[in-house]
Formats: sequence, C-alpha cells, structure tokens
Amino acid sequence: MLLFPVTWLIVGVATYRVGGWALVLAALLTLPVSGYVAIRFFEELDKFLGGLRALVFFLMRRRFFVRLLAERNAIRGEILALGDEAAIATQ
Repeated sequence: MLLFPVTWLIVGVATYRVGGWALVLAALLTLPVSGYVAIRFFEELDKFLGGLRALVFFLMRRRFFVRLLAERNAIRGEILALGDEAAIATQ
C-alpha cells in the first residue's frame, strides 16, 4: 500500500518532464486500469498453467492424477461436513 503512491509520484514526475501536465493526467488515469489488466492477466495465466499441469498429469501419470482427484474430493467432503456442523451448532 505504501509503494502505490510512491510509484504514482515517480510516474507523475517522469511524465511531467517528458510531456507536461496533459501527459501526467493521462498517465495517472491509465495506471490503475493497466494495473487491473495486469492482475487479471496473471490470474488467467495461473489458471491456464494449472489446467495444463492437470492435463499433463492426466495424460502422463494417470494414477497420480486419480489419487489427487480422490484427495481433493475427500477434502471437499470434510469441508462441507464442517460447514454442516457449524450450521447445526449455531442453531
């Protein structure tokens, strides 16, 4: 949180030296949008790489993939059971 204003200040000073106040205003308006686009891009990239890894496990190491799938289902079942217990306890 501390570095965002410092980064904006550095960009503001650099763009003022290059192109004046109009460029500073344009840069400060596009910085949050470009940051959001970068976050979304890396989230989608991470999701893609996770899917690719799952596909490789499915194709190359089927037993390992099946064990991971069973473990994931067991963990999900335990989480749902804890949620049911919490709902009963609060009633």
